[in-house]
Amino acid sequence: RIMKLDGFIRDILSHSKNLNTEITVSKINFPEVIENCFAELAYLENSSRIERNVKISDGEFFNDQIRIYEIFRNLISNSIKYMNPYVEPNYVNIRVDIGRKNAKITIEDNGIGIPEEMQPRIFEMFFKGSDKTDSSGIGLYIVQQAVKKLKGSIKVESESNKGSKFILVLPNLEG
Repeated sequence: RIMKLDGFIRDILSHSKNLNTEITVSKINFPEVIENCFAELAYLENSSRIERNVKISDGEFFNDQIRIYEIFRNLISNSIKYMNPYVEPNYVNIRVDIGRKNAKITIEDNGIGIPEEMQPRIFEMFFKGSDKTDSSGIGLYIVQQAVKKLKGSIKVESESNKGSKFILVLPNLEG
C-alpha cells in the first residue's frame, strides 16, 4: 500500500511539475534515461520477467530531460504492469530514431493490450482501462500532457491480448 501511495503522489507531483515549469532544453542520453527508468521500476511485480529490446539510432537529441524521463517511465511502467501472464517471453521493445528535426520513439509490448472501445479514453485523467492492477489511472494522462507541452504527438495501436504500441514524435529543440 505504501508503494502504491508513493507512486500516486509521484504521479501527482509529476503532473504539477509538467504544468508549472518551463521547458529546460538539454542533450538527452536515451540509454541512460531508459536504464534509469527500468532501475526505478524494479520494485514492480514481474519487472524482472520483462525482456528489454532497445535500439537507438545515432544522432544528438535535445529536449526537456524531466519530461522525457516521465514519458519513458510511465510507458515502461505500463508495459510491466499490464504484461500478459500467459505469454512467454514478455517483452518491451523501445526504438528511438533520431533525426535533425525530431525523434520518433516507439514503445511496444506484448501485454494484455487495450480493448478498442477503451482506446479513445486512455489519455483521460484517472481513467483505468483494466482492473488487473491497482494503478492510479493518471500515467497516460501525464504522458499526453508532457507530449503536448513539448509540442509533439502521440498515438496508440493496441489489440486485446496482443499488446500495445505507443508512437511518439518529439521535436529536436536544437536540430
